[in-house]
Amino acid sequence: MKTVILALVALSFALPSTASDRKAYPNARQSYPFVVKIRDFYGAEGFGFDYYLDTSRLVVVLWDDLGSPRKEILSKSLTKAEAREWASYLERLPMGQLKDAYVNSGADDGLLQTFTFKSGGREKTVDVRNIRVEELEKLCRKLNLLIPDKHLRLRVSDG
Repeated sequence: MKTVILALVALSFALPSTASDRKAYPNARQSYPFVVKIRDFYGAEGFGFDYYLDTSRLVVVLWDDLGSPRKEILSKSLTKAEAREWASYLERLPMGQLKDAYVNSGADDGLLQTFTFKSGGREKTVDVRNIRVEELEKLCRKLNLLIPDKHLRLRVSDG
């Protein structure tokens, strides 16, 4: 039920109810510069968010698998302090210890996230399917602190 409500709220950003409610979200580019990109896909609902964090900005893009244009629903500049904090955090993140995939084969739908990291000219992608990974949960919680609207935040466990 919580997921259905979230889906309706997210789609309401892209499909305002009246002309006076219409908030003009620009069409999103195909990609943005990033040091971390997270794709959070709500499979059963058919939509998702892409989070692009680079050295100076966070961009959140809403998309669906129904053919609607991708919409840039949040673009937030990082303060110098936030940028330094993120650079330090990502430098300490044990990317080399992360597996390429974490999968709970007992579930077909649910938490579907893909993390892509760029560092030192290298790129690493980690797929997460219906399982919680502590280091990635910490990263999501930290990123969520930059996102003022709780409906746009990454999914994390309640604990």
